[in-house]
Amino acid sequence: MNEFFTFTSNLSPYTKWVLIRLITGRVIGDKLSKADFLELGCTHNKLVKVIEELQKINTILKLEVESFKRGRPALSYSFIYNCPNKIDKLIPSEMLTKLEGLKLRVPIKLVWSFFALNQDEQGYIEGFSVAKIAKACGLKVTEVKTAIEALKEKKIIFQVIRGCTLKAPAITKNKTIISTFRNKNLKRASCFRIMSDTQQKFLYLVITPPLTTPHYLASRKNRNSFTAILLDFLNKENIKEKTLLNLLRFEAKESNITTDYCLYELKFLAQQPSHIFNYFDQILFKLVSQGLSHLLNHGTNIKPICEEDTFNLILSPANYELATNLAGRISSYLITHLSNILIHYILYAFYSHREKRDDLADVDRSKYLTWIHSLNSSGDKVDILIIKTQIVVKLQDSRTIENFVLSTNLDLSAKVKILKGYSEFKEPRSLLKDGEYSIFQCVYSLFAHFYKTVITSERL
Repeated sequence: MNEFFTFTSNLSPYTKWVLIRLITGRVIGDKLSKADFLELGCTHNKLVKVIEELQKINTILKLEVESFKRGRPALSYSFIYNCPNKIDKLIPSEMLTKLEGLKLRVPIKLVWSFFALNQDEQGYIEGFSVAKIAKACGLKVTEVKTAIEALKEKKIIFQVIRGCTLKAPAITKNKTIISTFRNKNLKRASCFRIMSDTQQKFLYLVITPPLTTPHYLASRKNRNSFTAILLDFLNKENIKEKTLLNLLRFEAKESNITTDYCLYELKFLAQQPSHIFNYFDQILFKLVSQGLSHLLNHGTNIKPICEEDTFNLILSPANYELATNLAGRISSYLITHLSNILIHYILYAFYSHREKRDDLADVDRSKYLTWIHSLNSSGDKVDILIIKTQIVVKLQDSRTIENFVLSTNLDLSAKVKILKGYSEFKEPRSLLKDGEYSIFQCVYSLFAHFYKTVITSERL
């Protein structure tokens, strides 16, 4: 957690917010009147307490004002706090101005400040439960939940992963497999991302190949879950040719996954409620977003997602090094490979829409990586967020209803041949509006050949 919220743990919410405004908008020595505190977001009924708390932590110093008029002299304070946290760099003044323009309540602005100060380099905030955020901000849990919904509604933050609870597996004869679990459910916090102004400058749709859903999940509202295919994988059922699962089998065939562990993992997943696969999907698309950003920002590893990344999202705080036999570890392993497959499916969809398409079958790794890096030739950081949403795309007399939407600052207009198609978003709370969008699709058989020969360097 950012040290600002540790240092101010005993302050009231309004004092925390006024202090943030002082640090980001004032310089040492500035004189502050009652009107200044009100302008910074303090209310009349909170003024006395806010001033007292700021004085206790040596943020402001009361000034003696000589009065030449009858009555009590006007109080004035000097701002003396030298902030060691550099929050003025993490919370830009223009964003505070935007928040003020939206006329949000102080608890909402304070929760946003918590997110801003605890985001990673890609804007993600993870590992914080609502209760932990409430304690850090000095708010009630209901106030934090209301603030999060308000920030989402204003499109200031995006809820990348919704928290959930993974059920611990039932006790079996094999104690080793579940020793790290200790028969306790794993409660996973939500993951959020701060939306940047450039993030939605360009929107691209990538049509995906069909995925099979196990028949016993079809009636459990999982028909569009990508990670539900893990059940088929562990069941070793026959797989249709045109799915991503045959590539997932290709990736995992050299692993040390034994039949016993597959069966145990299958039992573990079968114990979970049906929404777990939607949770896995959310993790999958976060990983794909991160992997794409890594590759496009001059990454050299052609498989940018490692298993530890996935494991920490699904099963942390379980110890990665000690969890070789942990139930859920195989799912982590498979989702890692699936995320790397989807990363290259998306990039290959762009790659195959170049003007020249005659060398796709014989493309080599260096040529592919060079093209990827050319997308970032300007030197600006490429920002990408992958959104999985139900959407009907009308293109060349065909309709499809499960696609990736890329929200990004990357302009592909000079790099690829773009097709336009009308899209209707089916989720009522979608951040996206119906209209014409750039649409990419690739031939699955070509991609399968490409992935096996270029990404895994194995010839058919």
